[in-house]
Amino acid sequence: GNIASTQLVSQTITEITTANNGKFRVVTDNAVNYSETGSQGFGWRVNLPTRGERNVTDAIVRDNIVFFSTIIPSSSPCDAGGSGFLMFLAAENGGVPDRPVFDVNNDGIFDSQDLLGANNVPAGGKELNVGLPSAPSFLGDKLFVTGTNTTIPVSNNVTSLSAALGRVSWELIATPINE
Repeated sequence: GNIASTQLVSQTITEITTANNGKFRVVTDNAVNYSETGSQGFGWRVNLPTRGERNVTDAIVRDNIVFFSTIIPSSSPCDAGGSGFLMFLAAENGGVPDRPVFDVNNDGIFDSQDLLGANNVPAGGKELNVGLPSAPSFLGDKLFVTGTNTTIPVSNNVTSLSAALGRVSWELIATPINE
């Protein structure tokens, strides 16, 4: 059957923090009790705070973090542009990631210096200055996003728990192996 939005645990973007010349989002961290299928045990949703903001790209789940881009169309009907955010939320409940995912202070280290907000938590999103952003993609520990105002992808360092992600190398065997 259909699942109503009231059957999903709601996460809310509680604040937007400016740090290191960028805007970052902090989200709530409400638990999802998946054993209670009659109330709010069907999953989670996040309320995007900006009028007209939406997600129109596929999400990527990596190391229990869901990555997706949002777009915010321009408020001018004659303008084809806009802006958007890269969101990175805990896959289990759509809330605060369990560790810093984004290097907020851009020092190359993912640590307590990358925590934000009144509760000192990891960021849940970052505004991208690329126009309307594309879907995120990964190459190793680099996350890439392009946009309507860019031709070169924006690259960001993101943390990863996995030592080797995806294809690390390959080799072509020119002759068949004898069994």
